Amino acid sequence: MVYIHIMSIIKFNNNAPFVTIKDLGRFNSGKYGYSQSGALDLYSYCMANSLLNNPINAPVLEITHGNLKLLFQEKHTQISITGADVSPHTDNTPIKMWSNMIMKPNQELTLNSPKQGLRTYIGIKGSIEVNRILGSVSTSARDNLNHLIHKDINPYGAFMKGALLKVKTTSFASLKKIAPDKIPTYQNHWKVGVILRESYLSKSESYSLFNSQFKVSNHYNAMSIILEGKSIKINQKIISHGIPLGGIQIPPNGQPIILMHEHQTIGGYPVIGCVCKLDLQKCAQAKTGDTIIFYPKPLKQAQKEFLEFQEKWLMP
Repeated sequence: MVYIHIMSIIKFNNNAPFVTIKDLGRFNSGKYGYSQSGALDLYSYCMANSLLNNPINAPVLEITHGNLKLLFQEKHTQISITGADVSPHTDNTPIKMWSNMIMKPNQELTLNSPKQGLRTYIGIKGSIEVNRILGSVSTSARDNLNHLIHKDINPYGAFMKGALLKVKTTSFASLKKIAPDKIPTYQNHWKVGVILRESYLSKSESYSLFNSQFKVSNHYNAMSIILEGKSIKINQKIISHGIPLGGIQIPPNGQPIILMHEHQTIGGYPVIGCVCKLDLQKCAQAKTGDTIIFYPKPLKQAQKEFLEFQEKWLMP
């Protein structure tokens, strides 16, 4: 059955300090001092929209740590859920991850804490009513844009209990799910490809970087992930410079910092390399206590893999 409605309303039934609105991000904004932002787990984001036949850059909800309750008011609303498994259910009935479904009026969706991984994505068929700033609806607490994007988001990026999302609905997509072999396996141990800036590290320090196990510390967010492990020594002295998404900074204490989507636009720590674009989504799912092992990946291979992904999922 196909439903066509004008407006659907979704209510937050609990405080949601770790729920944000994301699209592909705010490109070419670094010159103004703004971060790219955007969905941290690109694959899960793309699948959430693909399941609904939404436009490539449609807004979704990015949920960190799960624990969310949403009430779907007035209208039937089609959604999809991807990313970390949060055992979603409604009316005590389990809902399958990596599939789409239709929520009925006055039905509550509940997400628990993730079994593995960290971030979950809810796609919504149609268009969430939010404001675009510099071409994107992605929230960013660092850039102080949240209240401009949606009036019910506080400066820290949190939706409070009672906040409302309005959605312009369109004809529903057919019910479908992602094939099991296309669903990522989330774990506590992550292998992450790096394009190394060889001139910044000695051979012995390069060996240490790629043959050590680093632990995700308590200090992680959409801006960066601070790792704990063997200290990486670097003698390079630099002045502050522009820094890339996925860059690996080495501060004076030698503990690597992975720069995520809301990173600052300039920094004074040396950047010894860059996490491959497709492996950043692994970092997005890593939580405190998880381990990360870096391995070297040739630039051309990383470019080829991302171009293939882009042609499959990011092209109209």
